[in-house]
Amino acid sequence: MDRAGDGLAVEVLVRFGEVSLRMAGTSMVPSVWPGDVVTIRRCPIHEVEVGQIVLATRGGRLFVHRVVALQPPHLLLQGDALAGQDPPVSADQLLGRVETIVRERRRIDPPALNLARQIVSAIVRRSTSASRLLVAGHRLRRRLVLT
Repeated sequence: MDRAGDGLAVEVLVRFGEVSLRMAGTSMVPSVWPGDVVTIRRCPIHEVEVGQIVLATRGGRLFVHRVVALQPPHLLLQGDALAGQDPPVSADQLLGRVETIVRERRRIDPPALNLARQIVSAIVRRSTSASRLLVAGHRLRRRLVLT
């Protein structure tokens, strides 16, 4: 999504309390895939829990990452496929929580980072080739399922 789209998404979320966005990046693989549509609902920072997936903003950019720790008044976030944590997120940077994901025409709840996802995430973190292969396989599977 471009910068103008980011601003529009934030405005819709602020005005209506909910927005749906199509994911493009791979930082949350295997929990959230490129092409998934996430629905984000606005929520205050004190309602967020460790393990939830949230939308935040930094430097004019939006990102969807998982809450890995609470350090009031901040949240610590990290992409499932990323090696390091993000800088602390304040209440004014938190935009909302991912409530649902639409994948291959199915609505699912945001997945927990279970052992299987932790293993895949660890592989993706250590190898860009593995990440590319995994995403390419997912895209191929998606095309086969949708046709």
